Amino acid sequence: MTTRRAERIKTQLLEHCRNTWGGQDIYFSINPDSAKNGRAVLADMQAFLCSLGLSATTTRQLTQILPTMFQGSKIYFPSRPSDSEVLASFTGNNHLEVCRRWKISGRTLYRILHRSTSK
Repeated sequence: MTTRRAERIKTQLLEHCRNTWGGQDIYFSINPDSAKNGRAVLADMQAFLCSLGLSATTTRQLTQILPTMFQGSKIYFPSRPSDSEVLASFTGNNHLEVCRRWKISGRTLYRILHRSTSK
C-alpha cells in the first residue's frame, strides 16, 4: 500500500469515526467483553475499512492493534473537526463544499477563517 493511499484511508477513517462516534468516550480493554463501546467501534471500523476495499485480513489486523495500543484508555472522537482540518480543505472558493463536508455552518467557517488570520 502506498503512503498516499494509507494517508487517505486514515483521513477517511477518522472522519467516519468522528461522524459516527463523535462526542463519546470510547474505552478499549485487552478483554473485549469488558470494553465499553470498544467492541462496537472496532466492528464498525472493520466494516468501514472493508468498504474502502481493504481485505478482511488486513482490516482484522488493523482493528486488533487498537485494543493493544490503547488498552485501559479512553479515546474521545471530537464531534467537530479541528480548525486546521477545515482550513486544509478550504481553497478560497469552495465554502459550500467545506461546510457540507465538515457539517458546519457558513458562520462557523468564517469564524475559523477569522481566527486563523488574526494569529
